Amino acid sequence: MQEREIRRVGARHLIKVDVRILCATNRNLEEMVEQGAFRLDLYYRIKGLTVNLPPLRDRKGDLEILCDHILTQLAEAHGRKLSLADDAQDLLKRYRWPGNVRELENVLRSVYFFAQGECVTADELCTYTLLREAKSHDMNQRDLSIGDDEPIGQDFSLAEAKKALEIKCIRKALQQTGGNITKAAELLGMKRPRLSQKIKEFGLKAQ
Repeated sequence: MQEREIRRVGARHLIKVDVRILCATNRNLEEMVEQGAFRLDLYYRIKGLTVNLPPLRDRKGDLEILCDHILTQLAEAHGRKLSLADDAQDLLKRYRWPGNVRELENVLRSVYFFAQGECVTADELCTYTLLREAKSHDMNQRDLSIGDDEPIGQDFSLAEAKKALEIKCIRKALQQTGGNITKAAELLGMKRPRLSQKIKEFGLKAQ
């Protein structure tokens, strides 16, 4: 790396190369060097120009720009424009984004294919994604069908409601992709084996 030379597997001669190496990590390499978990010489070889990028939860001001960029890419690829209502943008800003930008991409991709209209509201975000946590504090202000003094009956099951929502989303993803499990998994932001397991669990058909 330091001499800008490489040797192909099985070759005898070195080859000069002119490249730049870009490294990315979510670990603290300086601490790892002190702990002996990362080589000091390698650290200084790759530590040329360092750019510290905070997690998405610490730079909520970038959300609007990122959303516009992702939705523009989806529109160019699939020929449909989609925008976010003000309450939807507020909801995105309240969410913690543990999966950073990749999670944001998955959320917008799911909403893009499932949304009925051209402008997505906060309610639609909660329906088709896992952003209910960010809206949970609003639920106390809403007029729910169950009163404070009204007991919850056996037909009121959070697990059943979640299952029904999962089935609905999986069916719609399969319809959208013509039964292609791999593409449906991408739309839903999940791994293909996991989706296959869900399809079998719920007794659904890919075709």
